[in-house]
Amino acid sequence: MHLVVERPYPVDYIHPNGEQAKIDFIWGDPKSMAPIGITIWLKAGNDRVKLGEEMGEWRTFGEALRHGIDLAFTWLGR
Repeated sequence: MHLVVERPYPVDYIHPNGEQAKIDFIWGDPKSMAPIGITIWLKAGNDRVKLGEEMGEWRTFGEALRHGIDLAFTWLGR
């Protein structure tokens, strides 16, 4: 029997400059709660524009989320 792990949804982020983004996660092993990648999407009107993607090894979702917030802050602040 396989158990399904419920994974968190993408996270909305608002940069101090007012720009809005979505931090989305790339998942690997179906049993793992730690993502293997992060994608940052910029909200542009009704569309979303991919700002970038970064793969990595995080031990927890919280660790990946903190990294995603740092990425969004940096990429939106350019």
